[in-house]
Amino acid sequence: MRTRRQSRHLVRMAVGIVIVVFSIWYLGYSQGVLSFKTTPRETVKTVRSSPPAELKIPNAKIDLRLDGGIIENGIWQISAKGGSYLVTGAYPGEGGNIIIYGHNKWNILGRLKTVTKGQAIILVTQEGKEHKYQVENVMVVSPNEIEVVEPRNNEILTIYTCTGFLDRLRFVVVATPIDSEIQKPQ
Repeated sequence: MRTRRQSRHLVRMAVGIVIVVFSIWYLGYSQGVLSFKTTPRETVKTVRSSPPAELKIPNAKIDLRLDGGIIENGIWQISAKGGSYLVTGAYPGEGGNIIIYGHNKWNILGRLKTVTKGQAIILVTQEGKEHKYQVENVMVVSPNEIEVVEPRNNEILTIYTCTGFLDRLRFVVVATPIDSEIQKPQ
């Protein structure tokens, strides 16, 4: 017969084991949380325009610094302090899919879910040039639906963050340039 003390010790040990197992699982899970299941093809350009440096969505009160992000071993590398732009994707004015992504935190892209069709988005390049876009579509997709991050011939802006239970889904905003001159592929 176990004493009360032995029973408490066993319970604490079991709880400790569960916490350790969960922590190990979560560390592995969180590495791929913002990733799509398949990497998009790389866009190779010999002459690049200026990369994005800042994302502004006035109606959602988003004003976010952007850092370059890469895909390493299938995991989308992400800035911890701001948003990321996929360096192998298009840059503003290049006529392709510009991909911006970030954590679903209130000070990063947590307010992205308030964006609706027709709203304005501004990308500011490292050279300080503003590129204006209008939201065309807002959707929730699974990480397997990679079409939203695939390269395009026409310029679009794709912004995404995680959503859903345990961040298993992606909340995606797709916008097109307002200035018709930068819609043309180069």
